[in-house]
Amino acid sequence: MAMSLNLAAFTADVVRAAMENVPPSSIDAGRALGMSRKQLTRYIILPHVFREAIPAMTVLYISMLKMSSLASVINVREVVYAAQTVIADVSRSLEAWTVVAAIYIVLVVPASYWARCLERWSKRGSAPIRSI
Repeated sequence: MAMSLNLAAFTADVVRAAMENVPPSSIDAGRALGMSRKQLTRYIILPHVFREAIPAMTVLYISMLKMSSLASVINVREVVYAAQTVIADVSRSLEAWTVVAAIYIVLVVPASYWARCLERWSKRGSAPIRSI
C-alpha cells in the first residue's frame, strides 16, 4: 500500500510537470484555429503530455518493480523473502538466487521492451521541435 501511494505521488508529479511543459504558443495556435477546450485537450495537450511523460513513467514503474524486493525487509512475502526462506530450509542459495534473478529478468526485460516500443510509437508523426 505504501509503495503504491509513493508511486502515485511520483506519477502525479510527472504528469503535472508534463502539463506545465506544454508550450503556450501551441495552445494559442489551437485557439487561433477555433478549437474548443475539449479539442485543445485532445489534439494538443494530451499528445504532448503523453510524449513527455512516457520516459519518466517508464523509469518509475520499472524501478518500482525492482525495488519491490525491499518489501522483504518488513517481512512481506514476495520473491526475495521466499528465496531467503528456501535458503534457510534447504541451504541451496545459488539455485534460489538464480530463480529470483530469472523472475526479475522475465518481468523487467519485457516491460523495458514494451516501454521502448511505446516511446517510439508516441514520437511517430511528431516533428522535432527546433528553437530559433
